[in-house]
Amino acid sequence: MECERETNGGEMSGSNQHIEEYLKQYLDLPQPGFAVLIKGGWGSGKTYFVDLFIKRHCPVSGKDDLTDAKKPLPLMISLFGVRSRADIDERIYEATHAFTSKPMTQLGFSLLKGAAQVGFLVKGNEKAANALDTGSKLLAQVWKRVTNNSNIILVFDDVERADMDLRELLGTINPFVESQKMHCILIAEEDVWDKVNQVEENDHSKLGRLSAVKEKVIGKTFHLQTDPLEVFQQWLEKDSLLGDRARLCLSGRVETLHKIFACAPKQNFRAMRHTLLDFQRFIGSEQAPVLEKRHFEHVTFMNLFIEDFVMIQYWAHLGEIKSENVGKSRIDEIRMVTGENKGRSNELSKWDRLTTSLDVTAGILPVVSNSNRKEWENLWTAWLEKNWVDPKSVKDLINSSIWFDGHEKYWSQMYFKWHELNDQDGVKAKKALEVAIATQKITNPSMILRYFDSMLSYAYEGALEKGPEQVLKEYISYVDGLRDLLEPLDVNEHSGVTDLNCKDKPQEIAFKKHLESAVEQVRDKAKMNWADDFLKLLKEDHVAAMNLINYIKNGEPHAILSKVSPIEFVKIFCGLDYQITSDIMRALTIRYELVYQNQWLLEELPFIENLRQESERKYKESPKPLPPSVFRLKYLNQSLDKALEHLRKMNDNSTNEKPF
Repeated sequence: MECERETNGGEMSGSNQHIEEYLKQYLDLPQPGFAVLIKGGWGSGKTYFVDLFIKRHCPVSGKDDLTDAKKPLPLMISLFGVRSRADIDERIYEATHAFTSKPMTQLGFSLLKGAAQVGFLVKGNEKAANALDTGSKLLAQVWKRVTNNSNIILVFDDVERADMDLRELLGTINPFVESQKMHCILIAEEDVWDKVNQVEENDHSKLGRLSAVKEKVIGKTFHLQTDPLEVFQQWLEKDSLLGDRARLCLSGRVETLHKIFACAPKQNFRAMRHTLLDFQRFIGSEQAPVLEKRHFEHVTFMNLFIEDFVMIQYWAHLGEIKSENVGKSRIDEIRMVTGENKGRSNELSKWDRLTTSLDVTAGILPVVSNSNRKEWENLWTAWLEKNWVDPKSVKDLINSSIWFDGHEKYWSQMYFKWHELNDQDGVKAKKALEVAIATQKITNPSMILRYFDSMLSYAYEGALEKGPEQVLKEYISYVDGLRDLLEPLDVNEHSGVTDLNCKDKPQEIAFKKHLESAVEQVRDKAKMNWADDFLKLLKEDHVAAMNLINYIKNGEPHAILSKVSPIEFVKIFCGLDYQITSDIMRALTIRYELVYQNQWLLEELPFIENLRQESERKYKESPKPLPPSVFRLKYLNQSLDKALEHLRKMNDNSTNEKPF
């Protein structure tokens, strides 16, 4: 058999070169009379190795290669689930069909196979021949080559997954080897093959029979030793696994892939191959990019991002982590499974084991701050759960990171640990904070308090050119200058950024009081805006109004209904259809059932009391007989009574300082 030999870079190298050299010699034998078995671990690249060898040395490039008996014709056949010789014949025919024509229906496929097998295209049956299209004629010619064994190579993959015992399977393959003298290459997963082999050899009822069949069929056995660097290099440079966009990202990062591959709990090429395909899908296409040009061009970011993605996705394909493991420590996993706190275990969680490996490879997660780390973990949770994430959310997260738009924010936050930095980074952090203050970029009250605390601490230590009183004056001026830019959020002393150093100092006590007063003014204005929006929506878009009623989230402007006019509410309510009023009442009832978890709802107690009074007044004072729109106030009052029951109960508990 004359196989084409590549001499200009087409040869495989490394630990499996001897297998390639032997296969070349084997395929040159005219009638070998034996098969070659290639074993290897699951996902070790066995099929890839053989497929690449066939493509390089016995390529099929056109019609002439299919019909010319002098040209070798390789057929890749999976034995997964086969039960008989008839099944194998069917797989062989499917392999020829895949070479020669476009997909067809199962009925057409069966009819054509029958026609080819009984010789419809032999001389003397012109009518039948003319009835078939060009592709069908070609298929019949190729099938005739197979049945006559005209230079055919059979590659049987998934040998260990056939639905037959090993002795019977080898006996079924034997006629191809012994009688028809075909070149046969068998591919098997080493662990499964050896296990089945051992079981059957230990079966004394078959003593000697399996061994004899193996010796008769298999003349040479090889164990594939896969070099990860060679495989990854092949994927990125010569194989058609990835598109140009993914290649651009991964080019020159073979060592990174190898490092991740080596430090994982298992080494599996199939899982890594799927990981890279997932990466290609994640980054998007040229037409719909997720990662943009400026992301690609930022070498540091891309290095870290690729290490994170490949590590996390690879471990997921290995079955080592799932979406629910992301961000969970050992104690979190115990609570997640049992709902109980059984004490901290010294054993690492699945996520801890992964991030420990990431510390070695230096991905994004070990680099970012605690707050940003949670955002990245949320991204990976969503990706692993759905295998898809919103491209905009990905871009926003990346662009707000320290490598892009969040660069100044990151360095300003480094001021919290200014004393731990080297002199160069210390200057950079101080400068970033000054720029953030000058451009009014810090608008979160808790962050403002923490920056003030840090600055005040350094002023007390004599590290600044200004004293504590000057720091207080500057930060009060900063808060006053923010006006509506100040976020209406609570001043939280325990946000986890750093511990307050000067909370007992008179300047910090005064500043915190001033800051809280400014926040309350912004919040009151926000409440008024919410109230106006709510009344407008109640009249024009009741679904949106219900969404506002049901919107319960800590950290947002509290008590959005506290500024609503009860008179306007009742007036609009009486102008709504019955179904809409029913929806509104239901939403109000549900809202105040949540007061036990959201005590800020107590701020709306006066509104509900006044609304109840106004609704009752309108009901009683309206001329009789009442129209249905006013009569429905009776049901509103019932809903408000339920709301008041919850609010007053919670209010009594809060007043008496008794835990509810």
